[in-house]
Amino acid sequence: MAGRRISDAVFVCWVEEWTTAEELINNLKVYTWKTECEHAALELRGANRRAIVRGGTHGIRFKLRVSGLIHPLGYQEQYASINIEGQPIRIDKLIMHTHPQPTGPSEGDFEMLDILDQDVSIIYEINGPIEGTEFKRRSES
Repeated sequence: MAGRRISDAVFVCWVEEWTTAEELINNLKVYTWKTECEHAALELRGANRRAIVRGGTHGIRFKLRVSGLIHPLGYQEQYASINIEGQPIRIDKLIMHTHPQPTGPSEGDFEMLDILDQDVSIIYEINGPIEGTEFKRRSES
């Protein structure tokens, strides 16, 4: 498909504490409608805040990092992050995200749940179900 791309996550804005779920959903849909790119609402560690980020027409690429901690089984923890004002901030949760057209969850969407050790998230798709599409993690890590 022409123009199909997955792009690095770009910080769009902070989500104010008082923003309702309905307002957040509407904001994500408006950004997606205007840019034809995926957007996501994230819960961030350390910043104790929520942020909206933008990706490409077919996905958002997050930076994967490895923590300095080594687990008892000998592997290092991998986590997703985004740079905001030059600082890498760890992503704790994919609250929700959008697709510019109805496609259902992608392999990358499922992979993100695995990386975040998150059980479920929701996608709001332009011309898709108004209530969104909930998707669940496929594997147990």
